[in-house]
Amino acid sequence: MLGHFKHLVIACVVGAGSVAHADEPIQSDALAFGDGYPLSVEKYQLDHATQMTGWQIADSWYFGKQKGADSGLTLVWQGDRKQVSVSKDGLRYTRRF
Repeated sequence: MLGHFKHLVIACVVGAGSVAHADEPIQSDALAFGDGYPLSVEKYQLDHATQMTGWQIADSWYFGKQKGADSGLTLVWQGDRKQVSVSKDGLRYTRRF
């Protein structure tokens, strides 16, 4: 009987400790995402006239919201001086000099 009582006391002490731990406030550092956006969304400056907020899906391929001549949801391929983008406005080819 004394052995069962000892296990009951230990269970109550351990249970009380976890209840006290659960009442502690959550630190905001544990929930912070950092400077970026959720879901790995980032900002990319493709050239002086084109900024993307979205994903880099390959070496020179980007998908997301474009700011620039073609604004909106866009798939962009960016080369050294060439850029091809597909958006709701259609297909656009740009060559920078």
